[in-house]
Amino acid sequence: MNTIVTPSSRLYGLSDKQQESIDIFRKLLLSRDMDLAATESDSELSRWLRVNKWNLEAAFSMYKTNKCWLKFSLTAQLMDRGGELLRDIGKVICRSVWGEDLEGRPVMYFFVNKSKYGEVAQSLPTDYLIAAMLKKARDSVEICVEQSRKHGMLVDQYTNIIDLQGLNLSLVKECASKMVKQMTAATHSNFPDSANQILIINGPSAILKPAYELIKPFLAESTQQKIKPEL
Repeated sequence: MNTIVTPSSRLYGLSDKQQESIDIFRKLLLSRDMDLAATESDSELSRWLRVNKWNLEAAFSMYKTNKCWLKFSLTAQLMDRGGELLRDIGKVICRSVWGEDLEGRPVMYFFVNKSKYGEVAQSLPTDYLIAAMLKKARDSVEICVEQSRKHGMLVDQYTNIIDLQGLNLSLVKECASKMVKQMTAATHSNFPDSANQILIINGPSAILKPAYELIKPFLAESTQQKIKPEL
């Protein structure tokens, strides 16, 4: 029996079969010219397997589809290039790091800047909005790596707090229809099983319930279980 040590010192059993699946998965990716697999840790590769219930074929298909798309798409270019447009999006979807939880996971605080939304988000193509969210997700994963070094233990997930303070229902619906559906799907596909939990705060039930129902069909079942809205 192999084990993975988490920041809480809990031991998660990783069976010999699961470890073998990770090794086979890496070899499979490398044999198909998925060079990124050479630099990814067992923990990173295990995310793709976990989210696909350790089904090698499903994990390979998901990895190949999304890594290839990310490598060649406009979104990837925008993520790497950054630039004024992504900075503008950062004014709308604001994020700060609120320290860490008791298990060493970084806590990310997000809110939508209502005053900037109209002048920036409405005029931008969806690709730019997705790029901004994927860049934030990649940054969050990199912070997890820093946390692992800091604690000398594995930290491979983060907690998101999404603040809806000051948003009205029409704006939430617009955000959900233009951004949240695509962003959620893209983040889940490219950084699977990276969020430990997603806390949604400061939103009246008149906003939370319809907003959650809008995006729920686009969330993986594992992601739905992690979302905790203040309903």
